[in-house]
Amino acid sequence: MQDAIQSGSGGAAAAEGQLEVFERSYDAPPERWAVFDTTDPSTRYAHDRRMRIAMDRLRQIAGEDLASWSALVVCGGVGGQGTYLANRGLAKVTVSDFSPRALEHCRRRDPRLETALLDAEQLQLPDASYDLVIVQDGLHHLPRPTLGLTEMLRVARRAVIVIEPHAGLVARL
Repeated sequence: MQDAIQSGSGGAAAAEGQLEVFERSYDAPPERWAVFDTTDPSTRYAHDRRMRIAMDRLRQIAGEDLASWSALVVCGGVGGQGTYLANRGLAKVTVSDFSPRALEHCRRRDPRLETALLDAEQLQLPDASYDLVIVQDGLHHLPRPTLGLTEMLRVARRAVIVIEPHAGLVARL
C-alpha cells in the first residue's frame, strides 16, 4: 500500500496524513458503529435507502437473483454496506479499506464479512475478481477518484455501483 500511496498526486505525506486522520476516527468505541446494526425501522430505512435502490435496480437489470454473486465494497470502513449486502443474501462479501482499524471493527461487527487491506486507487487484485464492486460515499475521499473508479471497473466481473453524496436531507443526516 505504501508504494501506491507514494505514487499519488498528493505525495506520501498527504496520503499518510489522511490515513492518520481516519485511523484516529476509528479509535471510537464500538457503540459508534451501532447504526449499522440497528433494528429501528426509521433508522434502517434512512440508512439503507440508497443501497436498497441500487441493489433493487441491479437485480432488475441482471434479471436474476444476486445470491450467488460475490461483492467487493471499496472504501468500506467498518463494513456497514458489507453487512447490508450479506443481509440481502450475497454469497461472498469482502469489505476493503486502507484503514487497519476500520477493518478490525468490521471483523468484530460482522464475522460473515471478509476483509482486505487495500488502496482503492491501486487494488492489488486480478481483473474481474468480483461480480459486483460497490462504493458508497468513498470515492470523494480519494486523492484521485477517477483512478479509484477505473480500478473498480477493472476488478468488477459484472457490475459496478457508485453511490456518492448529494445535497439532500439523507446525505446531511
